[in-house]
Amino acid sequence: MARNSQHCAFLLVAALASCLSGCPTTVPSPCTVDPVGCNSASTLVIQCQRAGALDVQIGTGESSFTAIDATHGFLVHHGTQGGEHVFAAVRVTNPALDYPQLRIEFQVLDMFDGEIGYRQLVLGPPLQVVGTSVEQAGIVVFGTLLETGKRMRVTVSDPCGRVGKAEIDFHQ
Repeated sequence: MARNSQHCAFLLVAALASCLSGCPTTVPSPCTVDPVGCNSASTLVIQCQRAGALDVQIGTGESSFTAIDATHGFLVHHGTQGGEHVFAAVRVTNPALDYPQLRIEFQVLDMFDGEIGYRQLVLGPPLQVVGTSVEQAGIVVFGTLLETGKRMRVTVSDPCGRVGKAEIDFHQ
């Protein structure tokens, strides 16, 4: 018994000593970056009327919006339990800034399997206003976008009942 205790004590001291020279850092959950902590919400009260459409652009980015196209897609993050997610971003032009709320739906689609990822959330108030647009980055969307034949569809609704859509097909 004493030998086992000494062996365990030695392993504990060795582990602590190795941490003094630089313990491995833990990887934060992607939900710590997400604007609503990966929670889904769908309540959006229609309370105004506005002319003009919402213009929606799909982007990527953990902390700021970066536009993407079909050949330069998302950086896919691989989780420790085998899951995959991307940090999506969206830019909405012509929002009703005096009613600062937007419902955003992300769909990840496969041309053979249909929907393989979905996320719906309500942002605001406040919204991140850049000029006359709203930009939101760091939105965690689960689903793989690595292969050819994948599509991301984003639908944005505002409190004035307006809807804007954007889609992007990936050809990597």
